[in-house]
Amino acid sequence: MKPSPRNRQPQLGVGVAWLCLTVIGISPQHGSRLLALEPFPLKHTEEAASVAFSPDGKTLASACFDGTIKLWDVATCKEQAALKGHTEAILSMAFSPDGKTLASGSDDKTVNLWDVTTGKVRATLKGHTEAVISVAFNPDSSSLASASSDKTIILWDVTSGKARTTLKGHVGVVWTVAFSPDGKTLASGSEDKTIKLWDMTTGNERVTLQGHMDVVWSVAFSPDGKTLASAGKDMNVRLWDVATGRERVSLKGGGPVAFSPDGKMLVSGTDLWEVATRKSRDTLRVHNEEIISMAFSPDGKMLASASMVKPFRDNTARDKSVMLWDVPATKKPKARPVLDSIDLDELWTTLAGEDAAIAFQAVGKLYREPDNAVPLAQKRLRPASKPNTQDITRLIADLDSKQFAVREKATEELEKNGEMAEPALRTKLADNPSLEVQRRIEKLLTRLEPQDSSELLRSLRALELLEYIGTSEAKQVLETLATGAEAARLTTEAKASLNRLNKRVPGNK
Repeated sequence: MKPSPRNRQPQLGVGVAWLCLTVIGISPQHGSRLLALEPFPLKHTEEAASVAFSPDGKTLASACFDGTIKLWDVATCKEQAALKGHTEAILSMAFSPDGKTLASGSDDKTVNLWDVTTGKVRATLKGHTEAVISVAFNPDSSSLASASSDKTIILWDVTSGKARTTLKGHVGVVWTVAFSPDGKTLASGSEDKTIKLWDMTTGNERVTLQGHMDVVWSVAFSPDGKTLASAGKDMNVRLWDVATGRERVSLKGGGPVAFSPDGKMLVSGTDLWEVATRKSRDTLRVHNEEIISMAFSPDGKMLASASMVKPFRDNTARDKSVMLWDVPATKKPKARPVLDSIDLDELWTTLAGEDAAIAFQAVGKLYREPDNAVPLAQKRLRPASKPNTQDITRLIADLDSKQFAVREKATEELEKNGEMAEPALRTKLADNPSLEVQRRIEKLLTRLEPQDSSELLRSLRALELLEYIGTSEAKQVLETLATGAEAARLTTEAKASLNRLNKRVPGNK
């Protein structure tokens, strides 16, 4: 089970807890402060175990150890419905990407598929012999993966409710599963300290990732599918290159991991990281017990967190077990400040700074002033210049030259091309080249791991700002930036931002 099996077995004792929902904003002091609604008690009888946003971002689901799922209207923070169907604790939930189905895994060894429109159980999936700890839909909503204390993963056909196959390989409890954005890979984390990547075409294990020193209880793919984040009981968050299976970096922290929809932030427990710099943007300091589930809203403007409930030291209050955060803070001050050219110049300079927290505060200030922010970005940002693709193709071919000197020279030149060469290198690697070429490309991809310049950091943060704003004017700036060099990060990020904005459900802004 998600929260408790870390330190106790799936059968839980009876307890009483409160679920409180609060809208919170990020403070300038790396903490959090109340911006809007006072917390109010909601009638769950046990701790919250899982949170999930609907694909349109209008509904938040929270599951509890009493076997109940609550559906909340995000705009009003009012309860919409209470779903009852499991006989024991619900340990995990996931909305299908098409928004039609909500899946829940339980201590009662089953998975329920709920019709989101009616709130009724459409099917109960039976096959596991122990608690179902984690569930995940594939991108087209046709398949569901469920992980269990019985050390297996079952892949289900969502339409028929029948098991397609059972994946076996872990020698301990399987705590977590996640599909890659293209649906071709399933990642699983286990009590056996490993992460396995499964090929969804064949159902076979592709690679085992080793590095964690204890239970792996959370995994998440980045939106572009290139990176896998994992967290475990060893209090380390590890980032892996999905193509090579190599560990990129290790961060101190624990708790569940989740990428923001734009991939620019990673949350792990109470830590909010900027992915580009691997530095902290903020710390969530309201929960007084370990966070066990986290989810970003589809537009990335909100973050929901669920925590174990525990009395404060003086026993006068209880932890708010589910919190809803604004990221960044969206409330405008009563007296709207007027930003002059000096203010704008200072904020633009701050966007390039090394301190991720201070830079994100600048994003928040500009976000609250879109009439100033969009023209500023339009004036300062330019599309990336285009490289000579023929040269990159020739250099990749030279990696397989019979002459060592030629191979070495090609490797050196490709490294100089940096991000411009990365797509072509990954394409070549996927074509199963010779062992020599494979090794050189894998080393190059490791060396090409972004060492972001201050100018690139500023550009990435500005793109993040434009996507937050999301107006037609902001989209026009993104469209211009998307015309740059195909392989340039600025170009690909601008295209990705436009794609997400264009897919956004009308009214969900």
